[in-house]
Amino acid sequence: MITTILWDVDGTLLDFLAAEKAAIRTLFAEFGFGECTDEAIARYSKINRRYWEKLENGELTKPEVLVGRFREFFETEGLDVTAAPAFNERYQVCLGDTIV
Repeated sequence: MITTILWDVDGTLLDFLAAEKAAIRTLFAEFGFGECTDEAIARYSKINRRYWEKLENGELTKPEVLVGRFREFFETEGLDVTAAPAFNERYQVCLGDTIV
């Protein structure tokens, strides 16, 4: 009898990188940050990857990752870092709503 089914949708059923890019671009417009270039998204991706590695190594908690990655990204882009918590909250919703 099967009691649990796990789906690995990232990169299989969902193009996560495309959804991530679309969500970030949508939120840049929503937050009045201007255009988010491919280069800026590449910088975000490096920061994001480093934060998730720190979580895997037990150096950060998940809440620290979720907001911290945007704080650091906003700092590198010269944006208001205090917007990071609200941006992350909207990002979580927007990521799931984005169809690519």
